[in-house]
Amino acid sequence: MKEAADEGDVVAIPIDDKVSVGQVVRARGGIILLCVFPDLFAVDVVSAIEDEYFSTPIYLVGTMDNWIEDGRWQIVGRRQVADTIAVPRYKVEIGSSGTFRVQEFGGALGEEISREVAASLRSPKTYSPATVVKAIRAYHDLDVWERRFEDFVI
Repeated sequence: MKEAADEGDVVAIPIDDKVSVGQVVRARGGIILLCVFPDLFAVDVVSAIEDEYFSTPIYLVGTMDNWIEDGRWQIVGRRQVADTIAVPRYKVEIGSSGTFRVQEFGGALGEEISREVAASLRSPKTYSPATVVKAIRAYHDLDVWERRFEDFVI
């Protein structure tokens, strides 16, 4: 049976014989905004992690929830998302006119913004769960760091 991700879900992401801890910040139509936290744990320790730990992620990344649905990433709890974790706003160019608008996670378009404001925002991107795992491994010096992982760092 497939398990759908929901906001606040705490996810165990296997990394060799340990797990990295992630939390779903937003979930929309098969895409999740996932925080990843810095340490690796034994699976049986994750439920005992204190709330304060969930306020300082290393990554914030858009990814698909299919590895949660198929059980490769297991939901191991649920907590309120920390107030310190800001959901990013993105920029979207409308047509080829040079007009930009804000896009919220999930796709809703917001107000028109100037080129200057647009220059300070990222374009929306979604990465595969395999890329997220590779980035976690690279953070822990278990794999090669790739430039694209810089998009995840918060």
